[in-house]
Amino acid sequence: MGLVVRLAYGSVEEFTQRFAVNLSRGGVFIRTRQPRAVGTALSFELKLASGESVIRGTGIVRWVQAEERNARPPKAPGMGLQFTALDEASRERVERMVTGREPRGVAPGVASPAVVVDRPAAVPPPSRIPAPLPELPRPGTLPPRTAEGPAPS
Repeated sequence: MGLVVRLAYGSVEEFTQRFAVNLSRGGVFIRTRQPRAVGTALSFELKLASGESVIRGTGIVRWVQAEERNARPPKAPGMGLQFTALDEASRERVERMVTGREPRGVAPGVASPAVVVDRPAAVPPPSRIPAPLPELPRPGTLPPRTAEGPAPS
């Protein structure tokens, strides 16, 4: 079964910058109102508005997401496709997109990375001593009875 997805991006650079959040080394999220059933194997091709192919391969639908307009942020309908094979150009493009995103250390939608604070050289001791742990029965033994008398032998 084949799937051709024509994207609105006009260039490979725009595709790389804006579509990267939907992509990982293992697969891609494809936004669609008509997702295939989980477990469906298919060949796919992602194309720019001009018709130029940017990613082509085969995969298996691993999950489906229904549209949730009232969710914050809204959830787009679509399917998660796990790659089973990519052509060489697609594999290289996916790798460049994923590694280009990693060094920034910023999650999608976040303006800047979190501030990392150095750990103090001397950490003060705890302000109180922790309570001792209670004795627990050994596996295969029963705790002694308290209200009904001693435990049976």
